[in-house]
Amino acid sequence: MNVEVTGMEKIEENIGKIAQKMEPDVVEGVLLTHANILQQAVITNAPLGPTGNLKRGIVSKVMQRRGNKYAPALVAIDYRIAPHAHLVEFGHIIKRTRRGKSFGIVPPHPFFRPAWDSQRESMKVAIEEEIKSNIEGAPTP
Repeated sequence: MNVEVTGMEKIEENIGKIAQKMEPDVVEGVLLTHANILQQAVITNAPLGPTGNLKRGIVSKVMQRRGNKYAPALVAIDYRIAPHAHLVEFGHIIKRTRRGKSFGIVPPHPFFRPAWDSQRESMKVAIEEEIKSNIEGAPTP
């Protein structure tokens, strides 16, 4: 029995086109776009303090790539700008207040986690759809 396979060149060409559409630069661009959306939600939720540093300290970026793998995009606090962000998010205890009291509790004002919780599912679906449309946009044999 003899089997003849034709069209291998076309299949290899199409696999190459799909791989091109899935290059780290393309995927990282999609991830950063959605990280920017989450960043805006976190900024919106963050309370505006007297300096505005908390809102200014919320950043989104793509991490450094290791090898040929995609680098994750993330939303984070730049602690050089807003070193107090965790105190706002989780609350804290004051040992001495301005009025001379020796103890005080500052309640938490969550801004980061609620933004993440509200955006998580829609971001996941949107990222999946965008990557899927990139793959489907590649020609088929």
